[in-house]
Amino acid sequence: MTLTCLRSIFTYLEKNTFDVFLVDNNSADGTVAAVKKLKKENDWKKLEIIVNKENLGFAKANNQAIKLAKGECVLLLNSDAEFVGDGIEKVLEFMKQNSDCGILGPKLLNSDGTLQKSCRRFPKLLDQIFVQLKFYNLFPERIDSVREYFMLDFRHDEIKEVDQIMGAAMLIKKEVFDKIGLLDENFWAVFEEVDFCLRAKKAGFKTVFYPDFEIVHHKEQSFKQVRSMRKQINFNKSLYYYFFKHKPLWQLFILWLLQPINLILTWFDSILKIRKIFGKSKDL
Repeated sequence: MTLTCLRSIFTYLEKNTFDVFLVDNNSADGTVAAVKKLKKENDWKKLEIIVNKENLGFAKANNQAIKLAKGECVLLLNSDAEFVGDGIEKVLEFMKQNSDCGILGPKLLNSDGTLQKSCRRFPKLLDQIFVQLKFYNLFPERIDSVREYFMLDFRHDEIKEVDQIMGAAMLIKKEVFDKIGLLDENFWAVFEEVDFCLRAKKAGFKTVFYPDFEIVHHKEQSFKQVRSMRKQINFNKSLYYYFFKHKPLWQLFILWLLQPINLILTWFDSILKIRKIFGKSKDL
């Protein structure tokens, strides 16, 4: 998927002035060797490969590349995503014409070409209680706070200011980093983009969803081999840190009290596949 991602970048951005930084977080599947071979075969002088000796997490790895980027805009792109058409010129022009737009999210598509919901509202205590108790897997449309959090009322077919976009593909003006700093490396993976969007909003920048720029995101492939319990623990740690950073401590305490129930439910789901039985939406 990393090779596919890189091929799509050099195919659809060839008319633009750009640099590509690939940060490898200690992969063990031959990715680095394959990328070096592809770079040599295609003479990709614009590609720089950064090889980490350990998995530093999403935020820290992205920050390594952001520090080296010299462009007016930085596109953070997961290795399980790929360009599938033109549109970057329109996006860059939109960013130039809208000085208050600091972060832009493209329309994300699933592997089969269907819409992947990529916008959410900022987390609140009530919706995160329902998420921790896994109710959102069963009937998300029936719970007002969950429906609002996941923006189930948004069709993803119009240019719209939103609270947050998915970190799989984020186009960010360099001036945003200059003003608010890099991604918070206390988030290993999950919630770092939520935190960044909130910090940007507090600094006066808008986060905008832009539907005419499409990217395919083969969702969760980066974490496919991580066990469900480990993923849940990482999610919880990031959630708690986000609430510690931005919410009253009593809200964090309530979420922390729910952790034993949350982990028990996660364990049951890993055995009984409850989410699969109830047809959990791949977009949530």
